[in-house]
Amino acid sequence: MILIEKTRKVFRLIYFKVCKLRLQLRKKPQIGLDRKVPVIALGTHYGGWKVPEGYLDKKSICYFAGAGIDISFDVEVARKFGTHVYIIDPTPVARQHFDTLVERTKNGEKLEINRSRDLFYSIETETLKLLHFVDLGLWSSDTTLKFFEPGNSKTMVSHSVVNLHKTEAYFEAEVVKVATLMKKLGHTRVDFLKIDIEGAEYEVIDNVIEDKLNIGVLGIEFDEVHHPLNKKSVERIEQCIQKIRDAGYLVVDVDSHFNVTFLNEQVYDRLYPKGQNNV
Repeated sequence: MILIEKTRKVFRLIYFKVCKLRLQLRKKPQIGLDRKVPVIALGTHYGGWKVPEGYLDKKSICYFAGAGIDISFDVEVARKFGTHVYIIDPTPVARQHFDTLVERTKNGEKLEINRSRDLFYSIETETLKLLHFVDLGLWSSDTTLKFFEPGNSKTMVSHSVVNLHKTEAYFEAEVVKVATLMKKLGHTRVDFLKIDIEGAEYEVIDNVIEDKLNIGVLGIEFDEVHHPLNKKSVERIEQCIQKIRDAGYLVVDVDSHFNVTFLNEQVYDRLYPKGQNNV
């Protein structure tokens, strides 16, 4: 039995290294910066994003779609800027994680981020008032869709309507357009829309552009970089980025996970009048 277990461990290690090598060798989309602006990094290495410096404040409205069990960015935005944050995710595990955070915080206890034994949320009860969980998914229409489980359900929790991992198990949940959610919540603008929704980003982005929504910053993870649906994944990503640019947005940050931050050109002009950005 010991020999069998050791063999399994060696096999898993080799498999992990092969997968990592394949990912490193895989063709990546070419994403250049349109403007370089000062940004603030918030959240963990895995769940973190960048925020343009001097942009968010107490009057800002943030929609962060895709929570999982790492909402460190969501918490830090609310905590640092006093901003109302709407956490959007239909996954039961994500809801349970949020509810546990609320309960632990009220009891003066800490909660692990992403099941890490040495990484915990830093949050006060006052910040909880700024966090609002929305049990919905985002899509290009208002309907109900199947959310397929990830390839490894023991280590991953994010489900995908486009079935990135080609699995069979799923749950069904209600999905809405961003415009529908804004109307439901009584908002006429969104200052920061983060989209980390496991391959459904194309549908949502097309709809956001079509509806001409008032959104200041778009933060988008292009999941096909890591889990391509087919050989046209890179082309699809680059075309989507160009579409966003054509809609009046500037690429201001791209991180190692290919999380791309877009800043509305009008917001850029307001933050940096007459080219005062010297970064």
